[in-house]
Amino acid sequence: VRRQRQMCIRDRNTSYLSLVARLNYQIHPKWNLFVKGMYETASVYKANGPYESGKYRTAWGYQGGVEFYPMGDDNLHLFMTGTGRAYSLTEKAKAFDVFAENTGRLSIGFVYKIPLF
Repeated sequence: VRRQRQMCIRDRNTSYLSLVARLNYQIHPKWNLFVKGMYETASVYKANGPYESGKYRTAWGYQGGVEFYPMGDDNLHLFMTGTGRAYSLTEKAKAFDVFAENTGRLSIGFVYKIPLF
């Protein structure tokens, strides 16, 4: 979340809720599929200066992809992953000139672990 004006909320009056779920499914010994989801809220539970109590932001995150392990071990794997995040701001948050930027990307690459010992 980008801020046009700095917001300062004292930690003792805020609450955050985060839930994360992940699912892996190996369709073949060399192929793996996965999905991951996230839900998060940010709230003020006690009025604090200019901040009213209540929810200010909700965020959703998602990730999904496929992995390929061409060798028999885990030293090398190729992957393609899609990742995104979406925000929903309440009117309370918008009153502070805060705006949210939804993001998304596609990543393709490889990971190689060099066996040293």
